[in-house]
Amino acid sequence: MDVKFKVESDHLRRDGPAIDAAIEKYTSSFWPFGRKEKAHKELKKRQNEVIEKHDIEKEEQLNNTFLTVRGVEDKDEAQEVIESFKNDLREFYEKELEIDMPPVELKEED
Repeated sequence: MDVKFKVESDHLRRDGPAIDAAIEKYTSSFWPFGRKEKAHKELKKRQNEVIEKHDIEKEEQLNNTFLTVRGVEDKDEAQEVIESFKNDLREFYEKELEIDMPPVELKEED
């Protein structure tokens, strides 16, 4: 069974709430050109590593992001995978970027 979730919060968007911390962490103020683009690329790479760790498939459509948990027995198992992903993403923000972020908001798609 596959269970699809729509990301309701801005966490995985291009100009999400972690971009400023990513600019400071992954770029140098001594070379101001393209800092946001470089930071976004690195942040997206790191976020995708967390997503892939949980065998979740990410799909972006226009301004929406969908996460699909594949091969689970039921919706409860999918919810457990998503909760584990959310915890790991929060931990990434806290340890890697040193920011406190609210949890990712997800809505199960029908």
